[in-house]
Amino acid sequence: MTITLTWRRTITVLTLALLIVVAYALGTSRPSGAAYAATVRTAALPAASPDRDHITVSATGTVAGTPDTIRTSFSVRVTAGTVDGAVNQANAAMARVQKALKERGVAAKDMQTSNVSLYSYTTHPKGQPVVRHYSMSESLTATLRSIDKAGAAISAAIGAGGPAVNLDQVSLDLTDDSALVTAARKAAFDSAKGKAAQYAQLSGRPLGTVTSVVETVQSSTVPVDAYRMEAASAAASAIPIEKGSQDVGVTVTVVFALG
Repeated sequence: MTITLTWRRTITVLTLALLIVVAYALGTSRPSGAAYAATVRTAALPAASPDRDHITVSATGTVAGTPDTIRTSFSVRVTAGTVDGAVNQANAAMARVQKALKERGVAAKDMQTSNVSLYSYTTHPKGQPVVRHYSMSESLTATLRSIDKAGAAISAAIGAGGPAVNLDQVSLDLTDDSALVTAARKAAFDSAKGKAAQYAQLSGRPLGTVTSVVETVQSSTVPVDAYRMEAASAAASAIPIEKGSQDVGVTVTVVFALG
């Protein structure tokens, strides 16, 4: 019998033969279906947790204290037709503010100059030549360590500075909060230990020793509404300031071992 193959049929036969050889080679080199599936499942198993014998808990303790310090910020801004005029007027106004504070018991070490700037700008009134102006500003931060006298001191400083001075910020603060932090820390740890003991009881295991403690202390100043007062009204009466209370908080994260 004679078999005649065209070139297309020849290519088709050769391709089928090649596919059969490749499929056989892959089948003999790979594990059986059951063995292959087991390998995949084993690789996907999660590792054992390193914290299976520990409990991690967080708690916050807060203690309130009475502020004993006031931090203030004054600023002076003056505009004049010359550089010397702006600088001299601003410096004179700030010097009067500082003097008024010193006369009322604020120490020089508790005052600090900041944010000094000088810039110029022009105006062009209709029908008139261009006019150049110079604006000078400077700030003063002052710490007042007697809250009972702070209101009078702030009013006197504003009155002495005149219309060029602004009171930008007033905040109450605690100079030494170490005792409050100690009390807040104890409250936070006791709370964390109570949580851990409950979790240990629920899991049916005894609570062990502490293996790690991390703490964060939160203590912020108490802002007071800022004032902008003219000299006449400032001299009339002292600014009323109530001490109120300030919270100091400690957050602890404690790791306990399980027995």
